[in-house]
Amino acid sequence: MTNNEIVLYNREKDYIPRIAAIHDLCGYGKCSLGVAIPVLSAAGCDVCPVPTGLFSNHTAFPEWHMHDTTEILNDYLNAWKGIDVDIDAIYSGFLGSEEQVDIIRIVK
Repeated sequence: MTNNEIVLYNREKDYIPRIAAIHDLCGYGKCSLGVAIPVLSAAGCDVCPVPTGLFSNHTAFPEWHMHDTTEILNDYLNAWKGIDVDIDAIYSGFLGSEEQVDIIRIVK
């Protein structure tokens, strides 16, 4: 390793980094988890989606509907803790409220 090389983590031979992808899921339009999951997967990561909102389509369209998932996030993330899901990194996109920011802080 040279002095200019940046190492994010030391990767062992068969190790696959696990990423919590915290973002909305959009039904129509090339954005959000629909794009992040395949890109991060192609980079060799195990992607664990955490949907912060379900959108009919992205907000560049004149009409859209969003279902806020704030009410389920604690239970969703606590279930991961119950089965010992270890997260190496967090990718964060759309957060729908200040409450969601506080909730996702439990992801480690």
